[in-house]
Amino acid sequence: MLYYGDTFTITDKSVEGIGNNVSLEFIDMDFTSEGASKLVVYGCSPIDKNTI
Repeated sequence: MLYYGDTFTITDKSVEGIGNNVSLEFIDMDFTSEGASKLVVYGCSPIDKNTI
């Protein structure tokens, strides 16, 4: 995974405290029967208009 931007914290299992202009780029993801079956994104924002 590539990540870049102004503010974020990488933990063992997550990326937290994501600020403005942060990008997460997933490379070579394998969604075949032998790879991952799904990608789950959990998040919240104090502003309803924010997107993920």
